[in-house]
Amino acid sequence: MNRQLFYYLHSIVARRILGLFVLCAMLPTATLGIFTLSQVADKLREQAHERLHQASKNVAMTIVEGLTFLKSEMEELAASRGKNAGLSHLVVSKQGGNPLHQRFLSLAILQPNAETKVIFGKSCPLPPLNEPILKQLSSGKAFIYAGRTDSPTPVFIAIAIGRGTAPRFLVGEINPDYLWERVSDALPPLTEAAIIDSAGTGLYCSPLFPSAAIARFKNGQQPAFGQYELPDGADTHLANYRSIFLRGAFLTDDWTVVVTQSRTDAFMALTKFARTFILILVLTLLVVCYLSSVQIRRSLVPLARLKEGTRHISRGDFASRIEVNSGDEFEEVADSFNIMAEHLRRQFETLSGTGQIVRTILTALERKKIIAAVVNNMQSVIGCDQVALFLLEPGLKDTAIAYHSNAGGENPAYTVFPPDELDLLEKTPESLLVGPGEFSGLLSTVGGGGLMAHALLPIRLHQNIGGILVLGYREKPDRPRKICFAPGR
Repeated sequence: MNRQLFYYLHSIVARRILGLFVLCAMLPTATLGIFTLSQVADKLREQAHERLHQASKNVAMTIVEGLTFLKSEMEELAASRGKNAGLSHLVVSKQGGNPLHQRFLSLAILQPNAETKVIFGKSCPLPPLNEPILKQLSSGKAFIYAGRTDSPTPVFIAIAIGRGTAPRFLVGEINPDYLWERVSDALPPLTEAAIIDSAGTGLYCSPLFPSAAIARFKNGQQPAFGQYELPDGADTHLANYRSIFLRGAFLTDDWTVVVTQSRTDAFMALTKFARTFILILVLTLLVVCYLSSVQIRRSLVPLARLKEGTRHISRGDFASRIEVNSGDEFEEVADSFNIMAEHLRRQFETLSGTGQIVRTILTALERKKIIAAVVNNMQSVIGCDQVALFLLEPGLKDTAIAYHSNAGGENPAYTVFPPDELDLLEKTPESLLVGPGEFSGLLSTVGGGGLMAHALLPIRLHQNIGGILVLGYREKPDRPRKICFAPGR
C-alpha cells in the first residue's frame, strides 16, 4: 500500500508539489510554535522570579518571627525563674518533652569573671561585651551572634537577666532544626533556600542548594533584594535574595535569604508543552504528507494516463481510450482526448478506405471488383451505416443494377426507378436527405434494417444521371455530407 501511495514521488513535479505543501503547512506552524514557546518561556521565567521573590519574603518574615518567639520564651523563662533567689532554681526539666529542648541545643547563664551555670546542653560562649551590646542588652532587647569554630555555624541568642552592676546573661544556642523547619514550611515546592550572614558564611542551606550561589555574597555588599540566574553544569538555577533586617531588634548584621529553583523545575510546564507541541508538529507533518500524497496522486494519475494514451496514439492505436473519473478538469481533458482519438481513428479509416478504393480502381480491370471495393470501403470513408450503389443500364429504360454493402458488393439486383422519383433526382443538384417512406420505390431493394434516414447522391455523366449513391443512417445526421462526383474533371 505504501508503494501505491508514494510511487508518484518518482516524479519531479510531485516532489516539488509535496515540498511546497509541507513548507506551506509547517513553516507557519513552526514559526507560531517557536514564537509561542519564546513567549511562554519569558512568562514562566517572570512568574518563577515572582514566586521566588515572594518565597524569600516569606522566609525572611518566618525567621524574624522565629527569633522573636525564641527571645520571648527566654524572657518568660528568666522572669518565671528569676524571682527566686540564686541561680539554682533556673533549671529546665527534660521530662514531659519540654519545648525548650526542641528549640535550643543548650542554655546557660553567663556572668563575666564568674562561673558559668549550664542549664542544659553544653556551655555557651560569652557574647562580646562592648558598649553597644551592653546598651542593647540592658534595654531589654536580645543580641544574636554566631560562633566561628564549628561547622555548621552555631547561632546564639542572649538576653540580660536582672539589673545591677554585675550583668548576667541568659544565652541559648538556637536549635537549627527548629528554625529551619519553619523555613522549610514557608518554602514552595521544588525550591531550595539558604541563610547567609554578613560575612558570606552559610548559616543554613537546604540539602540541594547550589553551593555556588553562596560564593556570590562573599565579594562585598549586595542590594537589599534582587534576582539572578546561576549556571550549574547542565542546568541553570533561578535565584532571588532578600536581606533580613536584624540590627534594630537583635543588634547584628543583616542576614540574607537566598531562594533558588532549577530552571528544569521552573520550566516543567514549558517542557511538557514543548513535547506536546513537537508531537503535534510531527502529527501535522504526517497528516500533511498523507493528504498531500492523496491529492497529488489524484492529480498525477490522470496525467499519467494521458501520457500513456499519447503513447498509444503515437503507435497508431486509435482504439485506446482513457478512463478518468475525477470529476474535475482532468476528466474533461480525458474526454476531449478520447474524442480526438475517435476523430483520428475515423480520419485514418477514411484515408485507408479511400486508399483502398483508389488502389482498386487503378489496379482492377473488372467492373465488379471496382464496384465491390467502392461499396465495401465507402462506409469507412463516409461514416454511414449502409451503402448502396445504383447504376442505370443504358439499354433498359428506368432500370438500374443495385449493389449493397450488406452483400459485400456481390450479387447485384435489378430494380425499376419510378419516373417521378427519377425526375425529382434530376432536379437535385448535389444531394437529398430523405426519411422513412420517401423514395419507397428506389429504396425498396435497400431494406429497412432500422435505418432512419438516407442520403441520395446522384452520379451525373454528361449532365445525365448515370447512377445513385445511397447512404443509410440509423440516426439522422445533422447535415448531409456533400460529395460531388465529377468524372472527367
